[in-house]
Parts: sequence; structure tokens; C-alpha cells
Amino acid sequence: MILGYLLRSLRKRFRRKSQYEGVATSSKFFNYVYTKKIHFDKARATTEVVAIGSSLADYGFYSPSWERSFNLGLTSSDLSVASELYEKALCGAPNLKVVLLYSAVFVPGFNLAFTSERNRLVLYKHFFGIDYNSRHGVDHKAEAWIQRKINGFVFEAQESNQGFIFNKRHFPGFDVIARANKHLKENQRKPDQMGHFRRLKQRVEKDGKELYLIIPPVRADFRAHLAEIWQRDLFEDFRQLMPQNRILDFYDHGGFTMEDFGDCDHLNEQGAKKLTEMLRSEVVVK
Repeated sequence: MILGYLLRSLRKRFRRKSQYEGVATSSKFFNYVYTKKIHFDKARATTEVVAIGSSLADYGFYSPSWERSFNLGLTSSDLSVASELYEKALCGAPNLKVVLLYSAVFVPGFNLAFTSERNRLVLYKHFFGIDYNSRHGVDHKAEAWIQRKINGFVFEAQESNQGFIFNKRHFPGFDVIARANKHLKENQRKPDQMGHFRRLKQRVEKDGKELYLIIPPVRADFRAHLAEIWQRDLFEDFRQLMPQNRILDFYDHGGFTMEDFGDCDHLNEQGAKKLTEMLRSEVVVK
């Protein structure tokens, strides 16, 4: 009888573990967020320029080539996370002057909590104090399970410089058409997430800092498929809210080649260096 109870308990625990394990609970992701956090804590007092946003910022801003800059891009993060990150980690940085928000096609409607990667939010909350909002629910059992794993985890910093983590994985095997279709679906999702962008913009401007929207390049095949199925401006929601001189649009910039991409919508290190140099020539740091 006792043995039966123990076996049932073990099976239940195994099912729960299997249910919550994934990219958001991997050792690599734990160390990734930890690396961003501890290095930003060290750089916070001197940082003047910060890049935030999803993996587009994480992969596409080569901070080591820009003195007193920091790459605080967080993979799969959405506009709510960006707004919260500014509120909780950035707004009090004493020398911060410029915020670079990277956007992609999917960003206007993307809500991380509605995806299979939602548990990444637990790590973002743990390290940066980012609150879940009314549309950012995480199952409380999953959160408790992940928090227990965090408490027992031995963290190790990854190789990085000013928040740019080296040797990141790319995904050259992406089905380009399927990925482009998915990004367009998120672009048009309702309710959208633009209220979080407005809140971020208002707070940055209230603090006397400059906000730039960065639209990084994508590979030609990805862009061509989107052009076939969607003729309107993919970034019109942002253009309605931002001054034109604060939108740096490289979406179809002719200066990038296939060799600058690790996959269809992420720059490799060579491409990140190229884009960052272009940004340095455009961004005014007063």
C-alpha cells in the first residue's frame, strides 16, 4: 500500500516536471538571464545607451563596439516586458540618455503569455522584478515549480561583453514561409500590445531621455514572402505614434547580405556589428 502510494507520487511528480520543462526552464536560459542581470548591475551606473526588446535586440545590437552602451535585449520578450523593464531596471540609471527599442514584424500584437514560451516570464520577474499584467498570467503551479528550481540552481555567467552574449544559437532550418506567416499573424493580433508601447514612450520622454524605434533588417526571402501576402505597412502602428526621425528603419536596407544573417530574421555577429555602426551614426547622445 505504501509502495503504491510512493509510485503514484513519483509518477505525478514526473508528469509535473515533464509538463513544465522546456526552453524557459533549461540551464542555458537560466544562465542567459542571470548573465544579463549581473552584468547590467555592474554597468548600470555608467550606461548611456541601452538596447531593449526581443531576440532582435539580443542578436542585433553589438554593444562592445559602442562605449557605455548595454544590450539588455531579452529573448521572446514583448512590449509589456520592455515597458516593465524600463520601469523596474532602467529609469533610475543615473547616466542613461538613449533607449533603443528593437521591433520586429510580430511585435505590435505579440503577447508572450499566450505562447508556449510563457514561462520565460518567471525568470524575467525573478531577476528584474517585472510584474505580470492582466494579460500576462503564468500558471501558479508552474511558477512555484520554476521558482523551486531557481532556488536550487547553481548559476554560471555566459561569455559576454556589455550584455552581448557570444556564440548564441541560430536557427538556419526555420521554415521561412511558416515563420513569416506566424509573424504576420502576431502583427495583426487583437487586442494588440501597443498600449504598453505608449506607456514606455511616455515614461522615457517624461524622464528626459530619447527613445528610438529600431527596425532591424530581415533576410530577403523572409521579406519577399511577406510582401506577397501583405501590402500594407507592417509598422504603421508605430509610425502613428513616433516622430519619423526617431524611427530607424533598416527592414529592407540594401547594405545587408545573406552573410549578415544567422537565420531568416536574426543577424549574426557580423550583421550586428554592421547595424550597430549604422545606429551610432544616426543616434544622438547628448
